[in-house]
Amino acid sequence: MDEAGQEGIDRRGLLAVGLGGVVAAGMIGATAADAAAGSTADGLPNTAHFRVLDRMARQRAVPVIRDVSWRAALSSARRWVAGGATIVELTTSTADVHRATRALVADGVTVGVGTMRTRDDVRRAAAAGASVVFAPGTFPALIAEALAQGIVPVPGTMTPTEVYQSLAAPMVKIYPADVVGIPYLKALLAVYPGLRTYPNGGLMADPAIARAWLDAGATAIGVAGSSFGDEDAIRAYLAAVRA
Repeated sequence: MDEAGQEGIDRRGLLAVGLGGVVAAGMIGATAADAAAGSTADGLPNTAHFRVLDRMARQRAVPVIRDVSWRAALSSARRWVAGGATIVELTTSTADVHRATRALVADGVTVGVGTMRTRDDVRRAAAAGASVVFAPGTFPALIAEALAQGIVPVPGTMTPTEVYQSLAAPMVKIYPADVVGIPYLKALLAVYPGLRTYPNGGLMADPAIARAWLDAGATAIGVAGSSFGDEDAIRAYLAAVRA
């Protein structure tokens, strides 16, 4: 895990998350005040401070890299880094993805790994140095495992109930974003104020669409890493999204 996720783990704040739903929450690097603010025992979002989420918020758009081979994924990720990215998302659809994870972490890049399906997936990502893990759905057991490993979980959600079941996580992935749309995000934030969201799916490579999600309250958006051919195009896209 790189410095973006290292704020010290208050394991007294890591409480159980049952398969039947959220029992309570855990917080990485939280002070006592953060822990109180981030409590989900009352059905409110976990708002504790996490450096990796700050980094996602600053970058605004995180490339989701799905190359077939780890070498290709590494090359794609480094192209994004050359274009100004400091955090990338790799996925387990890439063969031997953790070889790319370890190489990027050694370069000082913050790496998230997506498509978590099992606790072992989370453990392997953590061992490779990932700071954050993403899941396509709401899996409370994976949230608990990520917190136990000292990394940030971002579960996939599509309904308010799934968000409620994921409140132990400090951010939720809105997926597929193009199906629910921006009005849904606005409605969701009205009932879950302070919720950090990461919409994925749709035409996020269009900076105007990405900005519309961000202006609606998204913390960051995920964009297909293959959407841009070279680092100049990547740099222009990131500048447009941040403008």
